[in-house]
Amino acid sequence: MRFRARLIGAVTGVTVVTLGGAFAVVGRLIDADQQRQLDVALVNEAHQEASESARGAHGEKLLISDGPGPYANDIGPLTKYGALFAADGHVLSSTETFLGRVPPLGIVAHAPDECFDLWFHREHLRAVLTPVPEHEGSLLLLAAPRLDLDSDALFLRRAMEIVFIVAVAWAALVATWIVRRLTRGHAAVTRVARRVADGDLTARVEAVGDAEARQLAQDVNQMIERLSKLLAAHEEFVTHAAHELRSPMTTLYGELAHALRRSRDGEDYRVAIAAALEVAQRLRELAETLLTLA
Repeated sequence: MRFRARLIGAVTGVTVVTLGGAFAVVGRLIDADQQRQLDVALVNEAHQEASESARGAHGEKLLISDGPGPYANDIGPLTKYGALFAADGHVLSSTETFLGRVPPLGIVAHAPDECFDLWFHREHLRAVLTPVPEHEGSLLLLAAPRLDLDSDALFLRRAMEIVFIVAVAWAALVATWIVRRLTRGHAAVTRVARRVADGDLTARVEAVGDAEARQLAQDVNQMIERLSKLLAAHEEFVTHAAHELRSPMTTLYGELAHALRRSRDGEDYRVAIAAALEVAQRLRELAETLLTLA
């Protein structure tokens, strides 16, 4: 993966994690606060309802009032679901909203004044159980729909999802623009390096970007200049070496060829070999000089 792509991916990933975590925390805090307000309203309403039921009792018969439901989160009155349970668990009285089918006490049994979720005919309720004063063992079940609470949570979640997507897309675009702007000098160096690798020693990096990028461009240009000079010196060295070696080799070849052209006596061969050795000695000295220069 290219450096730019990795850098953009890292910035976008950090944005995703940060925003996602922040939105999740904010969403949970808002949901918890709204649910807390509903719970407080339910508990207060349940205590009031239990007191009214106890005061309005005729003999041992407890009746639940037909008053409005609780107010919560500036919304109300909410639909009231109420039921009175005797100590043995049978239903003494209930609101019409339960349609005569109150959930058994064993299903809704919770600690007093501890709010809990309850499903009734596919409707999501928030409920609480409260003891009825002066009637030991009797309990009041009071519930209210979570529709507004759940709707607000759903709306908030969808709004956050839209904001999250837009924010991440915007962060990716900004990161791409910033990274491309900051790495223009590095991209120019990469292009020039490829041209030099292909043999174009006239390529130079244009100094753009910040001070570090301009310094990098200057260093690369100096390196290419030195490399160009070294290659030129190498070519010149090879040319001179070939020229210096050509003359002694030609002379040596000529001396040996002349010595073998016709039969000679020992003295003539000795003179020819001596001349050839002299040329060979020059070649040896030239080779040592070339090795020293190399």
